[in-house]
Amino acid sequence: MIHASTLYREIKEADRFGISASDVTYDFEKILEYKEQTTGQLVQGVEQLLQANGVTRYYGKGTLLRGKKLRLQEMKNSLSKQRMSFWLLVPNH
Repeated sequence: MIHASTLYREIKEADRFGISASDVTYDFEKILEYKEQTTGQLVQGVEQLLQANGVTRYYGKGTLLRGKKLRLQEMKNSLSKQRMSFWLLVPNH
């Protein structure tokens, strides 16, 4: 969406570079569609990289604890504590 708004602004200001464009408009639905498609491709690529590198994924709400531990309320409503060397927390996934 940032790219689309930047592109729109550049087109609107193109006259200063000797480029004329009339009746420049935007279609917000198409912008959202493009954003969703691009985001989906990026998420899929990251998921493939995680899988290829043997990363274990957990889905749920987590609370960081001392000693590199995480209290995890998984989507299945089971509560567990996990101890790992590294954590990657991703919001709203």
